[in-house]
Amino acid sequence: MAVMLLLLHNPQDLSTQTLNKIIPSLTFSLLLATSFAQADAADALVETHAETHSEIHAETIVDANTASRQVLQAMPQLSEELATTILENRPFATIGDLNDALKNTLGKEQLEELYKHVFVPLKLNSAANADIRLIPGVGRRMAHEFEEYRPYMSMEQFRREIGKYVDAKEVARLEQYVVLK
Repeated sequence: MAVMLLLLHNPQDLSTQTLNKIIPSLTFSLLLATSFAQADAADALVETHAETHSEIHAETIVDANTASRQVLQAMPQLSEELATTILENRPFATIGDLNDALKNTLGKEQLEELYKHVFVPLKLNSAANADIRLIPGVGRRMAHEFEEYRPYMSMEQFRREIGKYVDAKEVARLEQYVVLK
């Protein structure tokens, strides 16, 4: 390190012979330091990816119209019989249609829990208020906010407008339930 400081401050004080001796070791030291820094960065990236992947996996909402039987049967509240009901009745035009297919078998709380994992994406500019309110945690007021800013021209507009009422994490959660069509 002292040699590097000397190089930075007074390079003319070092002879060519001295430089020829120290440059290979400096190069090796720099490569070694870079390798350690890259390894640390890679480890941090792997840890971040693993955390993000598990968070995303835990929060992923699957489309009832496209999910396989195996995926549906892995969902909370869905027995093999209910998975079959979904498969036989799809495609669902709206989440309300899915709700109608399941509401005689599952209670309101069970449906809300299921909709945290399985949903029919809402068309942001045309979804009915009743369908918006089937998004877990969305009540009358938030459903009104979804409707108030129509027509949405972009998902960025949705994030900005709904972000006036809830934090970024909640906006991201809500965004999983909607599509812009």
